[in-house]
Amino acid sequence: MDNASAAKSIRHAQYYNMTGFFDNVSHAKLIRQLWTLGIQDKWLLGIIRAMLHAPVILPNGHSEHPKKELPKVVYSHQY
Repeated sequence: MDNASAAKSIRHAQYYNMTGFFDNVSHAKLIRQLWTLGIQDKWLLGIIRAMLHAPVILPNGHSEHPKKELPKVVYSHQY
């Protein structure tokens, strides 16, 4: 199937606003779910856990350790 015929077969599209979707994710439940899904490498899960608990540096220079939220990456460029 080429791109033109594939585009003609699309009937509808949906838009989902995911703002805030990952704001209340329990880190412990996420790690357990990864284990249940078959990711049972303790070393890898330890790295993921460390990333989840890594401090987030706020724009005012203070840092906080997230409890439930998944870390968000914010890029700031200072010129």
